[in-house]
Amino acid sequence: MLKSTLVFCCLISSLLPRMSNLHPENIPLKHTVFGIAPLIFADFFSPNDDGHNDMFVIQNLDEYPINKLHVFNRWGEQIFEGEPYLNNWDGTINIKGQLLGKPVPDGTYFYRFEYTIGDFITRRNGKILLKR
Repeated sequence: MLKSTLVFCCLISSLLPRMSNLHPENIPLKHTVFGIAPLIFADFFSPNDDGHNDMFVIQNLDEYPINKLHVFNRWGEQIFEGEPYLNNWDGTINIKGQLLGKPVPDGTYFYRFEYTIGDFITRRNGKILLKR
């Protein structure tokens, strides 16, 4: 791992003078950035209060404390927002003006996750299957 980290650091320092838009997602390496563990998004959760998979969990979230999660239904309506997100979405609506606190029905939902490392804001999009 140390060898990969050194190569990565050298690559960045050699590219900085030539790249004005250097961004972690644009670097074609599969190693973690400066020892930060990669985010791993769940693709399924079942908020049925059985103690298993009751929340939408993003692994290694504690490595990215400056973050925001938006969740949308299939019509593009935002149903959840967490800033920072703390692995606490239990499948209920938390947006004012809608049915606040109401559980959403089974189905596929779409998320946009934003996080900041240094001066870079990165967005990740995906989908999550909710089955009670």
